[in-house]
Amino acid sequence: MSDGTGLKRVYPPIKSDFSAENFEMIPCMIKNGYKDTIQIGEIQYNSAMPAFPQLSPFEITNLMNYMNNEFNFNKPFQSLQKIRENLENCQ
Repeated sequence: MSDGTGLKRVYPPIKSDFSAENFEMIPCMIKNGYKDTIQIGEIQYNSAMPAFPQLSPFEITNLMNYMNNEFNFNKPFQSLQKIRENLENCQ
């Protein structure tokens, strides 16, 4: 949802401890998708996140900084170089 709360028990909230604690892996999740279970509180989310391989590192950098500011993750500004490095290290 636009406020970062997700969709009930279908899609996990972006505005969560999981996102804040795993902020470094979010660029990979955006680019390559994500299929593992995400546990937030007592709720397990099993819906796969689709990949967005068409997004450039620049666009992903903008998304990361937007999420950081909008959802108060209190992370440092994400540079394009840092996101490129994260994307090169995707598992």
